[in-house]
Amino acid sequence: MSAQHFTAPYDRTTKILSVALTTLLLIVVPTATRSKIATAVCVLGLIALYAFSPRSYTIDGRMLLVHRLIGAKRIPLTGIRELRAANAADLSGAIRLFGNGGLFGYWGIFSTAKLGTSRWYVTDQNRPVVLITEAKTYVLSPGDVAGFLTAIQTAMA
Repeated sequence: MSAQHFTAPYDRTTKILSVALTTLLLIVVPTATRSKIATAVCVLGLIALYAFSPRSYTIDGRMLLVHRLIGAKRIPLTGIRELRAANAADLSGAIRLFGNGGLFGYWGIFSTAKLGTSRWYVTDQNRPVVLITEAKTYVLSPGDVAGFLTAIQTAMA
């Protein structure tokens, strides 16, 4: 079986927030502070946030790869307890424990009342997928949710 690749497109909110905050950090902050250090911190921060942002997903055998500029996060597809499209209750009241909440996506460790602590690799809040393994809970957002779910189910068969 060959690997299956899925895009990780940005939703409208992520696009708007990313453009607005990038503009703020690259134009307003350096202009207002006139500090090379502040400018460098802003530029490095933006580069780091973009580098950790999910770019795409690949299902290869029994492994899910979340592609980022800094390298792929490997998620074993063993011990899956639940796999489904997420609903509003899954993400309701999400609290970011560590990570990024909107600039180039939503990634890191989050907590919700329904899912508990989970690892997010999300770029589109309108297409969330919940993957619960024996070890961890993940939230992802492939461009093709139905195809993504089918590919994982096929890999596990």
